[in-house]
Amino acid sequence: LINIGRVHEMCFDWVGKNLYFADKDTNKIQVCSKDQKCATILRARNNYISGLAVDPLMGRIFVASFSSLMIGGVNGEVSTYSMDGKTIKGIKHKLSGEKLNEPVGLTVDIFKQKVYWVDKTNNHVFWSDYDGSKGAKMLTAFN
Repeated sequence: LINIGRVHEMCFDWVGKNLYFADKDTNKIQVCSKDQKCATILRARNNYISGLAVDPLMGRIFVASFSSLMIGGVNGEVSTYSMDGKTIKGIKHKLSGEKLNEPVGLTVDIFKQKVYWVDKTNNHVFWSDYDGSKGAKMLTAFN
């Protein structure tokens, strides 16, 4: 692949054989097919994409991002979209709570349909179900 920007985060859709990645310079998430056709599917609301994960069986992409440009701190979020970048009807777009700083380590459990991440600022580990109706802090990691 050429002219795809500076790849920062990526994940692979093992069902459709598509590669999803974030461009560090534009905060856009792009998808490339196995025949090397690429398209932008969405642009993150925040200025730094810190994680991507997919569940192709459910047709979902999960995005962790935060804004380091915000006055007084960061404003992180973990969100979900359909794999074409559109919001999912009837599903809460933002899965994380209001007080998330810098989400990293985004991963999904496709069998339990849960999303996990760490808030790098305070070392808390969080989870949410796929529709955002349930979720909580799991534990605090120690340094």
